[in-house]
Amino acid sequence: MGSDYPHDEGTYPYSREAIRNSFAGLPYEEIAAILGANAGRVYGFDMAKMDAVAAKIGPTVAEIDEPLKEVPGDATSPTFSRRA
Repeated sequence: MGSDYPHDEGTYPYSREAIRNSFAGLPYEEIAAILGANAGRVYGFDMAKMDAVAAKIGPTVAEIDEPLKEVPGDATSPTFSRRA
């Protein structure tokens, strides 16, 4: 057990909101690359299959590109202070 608990840098249960807060407004291609296209290319994933899975579970590039209008009131991660 560590002495650095709690970990305020974590984003759960607001991980999607944290990603939106960090990436909204970037070019579509950059968001797609960050969310998985880079890893897919490096590891040789079948991106058509990965795209089908991503479409079901998200987050989609369109979702991430939607600016976060309001930071969750009980979010503790410093990521929310970047654009909040």
